[in-house]
Amino acid sequence: MTKRKVAFKTLGCRLNQYETDALASQFHRQGFEVVGFDHEADAYVINTCTVTNQSDHKSRNMISQASRKKEDALVVVTGCMADHYKKDLEKQDSISYVIENDKKS
Repeated sequence: MTKRKVAFKTLGCRLNQYETDALASQFHRQGFEVVGFDHEADAYVINTCTVTNQSDHKSRNMISQASRKKEDALVVVTGCMADHYKKDLEKQDSISYVIENDKKS
């Protein structure tokens, strides 16, 4: 049986990077292979930032990219965007889960 693969994309601050690293470690301990965001994976986790218009745009772009990488892959959005735009994000068919910052771990 092949390992399930998970890919992460982190945008924004050092706290987001730290949290993504912690999540990647948890997935690895659960038997997932952590791959680069540009690789095919079973799940894509985008840790978003919405501090500026540019970071908001990059976050949306990464979500869009992830949803096109593998047809049946899970797309999980967390970070600031999940807090500020949760209802809008949940309406998007391409997003599997929207996880608020306080539920990220």
